[in-house]
Amino acid sequence: MLTVTLPLIEEEFNLTHTQSGFLISLLFLAQALVMFPAGYLSRFFGEKKAVIFSVFGAAILCIIILFTWSYLFLAFILFVLGLFLGTYYPSGVSLIAENFPIKLRGRSMSFHEASSPIGQITAMFLLGSLVKTFGWRYMYLLCVPIGFLISALFWVLVKEDSLVKRENISYHEVNLKQIFSSKVLMLMLIPFTANFICVRGVIFMGPLYLTTVHHIDVPVTAMIMAVENIGGIIGMFTAGFLSDRYGRTKISIIMLTLTGVEVFTYIFAPFSLTLTFILFFCFGFSLLGFIPVIMALISDLTHPKTRTVVIGLFGTVGLGISSAITPVVIGYLADLISFRLAFLFPALTVVLGLVILTLILKLRLVFKSEKY
Repeated sequence: MLTVTLPLIEEEFNLTHTQSGFLISLLFLAQALVMFPAGYLSRFFGEKKAVIFSVFGAAILCIIILFTWSYLFLAFILFVLGLFLGTYYPSGVSLIAENFPIKLRGRSMSFHEASSPIGQITAMFLLGSLVKTFGWRYMYLLCVPIGFLISALFWVLVKEDSLVKRENISYHEVNLKQIFSSKVLMLMLIPFTANFICVRGVIFMGPLYLTTVHHIDVPVTAMIMAVENIGGIIGMFTAGFLSDRYGRTKISIIMLTLTGVEVFTYIFAPFSLTLTFILFFCFGFSLLGFIPVIMALISDLTHPKTRTVVIGLFGTVGLGISSAITPVVIGYLADLISFRLAFLFPALTVVLGLVILTLILKLRLVFKSEKY
């Protein structure tokens, strides 16, 4: 939603690219910061309640966006919205992992993660034709009835008790020292972060680059982002299935390698609209396809009692770093040098993540469920 409405927000409030990048950073930084405490506390209040709280609260914030009158107030609302959105993820992923065996976990994560690009495609097609007519504020109202409906359905249909009731665990059973001392988990943070730096950079700042540098209309930009999400859906299901069959580390390496090739092509190849459509499809395939694989791998490596905590940790550290620095750095480099060369930043982090994943595979650090 924010990626397509951002050019109109920038125009209304007369923002620089750096300020626009700051809005994206605030939303995702808040989302990341809350994941670790949300993951920790959901073990005691229940994953079901955490999900309902997140979705219902986000719907309320989308109503408040309608009344924004300044850049600072919008920034504040987006930060609070990020807090609600971030509460969902550790509990949502944990519920998926608990209900599917390891052999099916990659595919089950694909279904879960694909809901995001499916929703974005729906929003893109609606926004592309409506945003100029009704204005960017009213686009957020589309999320309100959906959020209320999901909250109600989740309350009625999902039967879940907290881990406290199911396993009689206590606060002291989460050994944070053991989690932080795990070499595998700490190394996995690097490619996880690298992938999301690229997501935040290429996918979220890409529309701004297309509209301001190449003067692509908002409806066409929305179509490009829809194509990217279609690629993401295909990539998620493909990568999730292959990771169940051939091993998650190997498929993760393949996905990051594809991303690296795509980003460097995006930077140095001459611009054309056809190539842009192709590249954004490929971005979706590799960048979003990486996510269910890495989340399934993290779930494989963690015990059910600590899974929401570990997923929250990855969200807070990995997403936090990518959200805090990427849009602002790219916006700053775009203002200072050029928008195209600014994408070297995510490209180089992908190379680093690829090196670390290759090291993990060569040293066989990942646990025995991996198929070498």
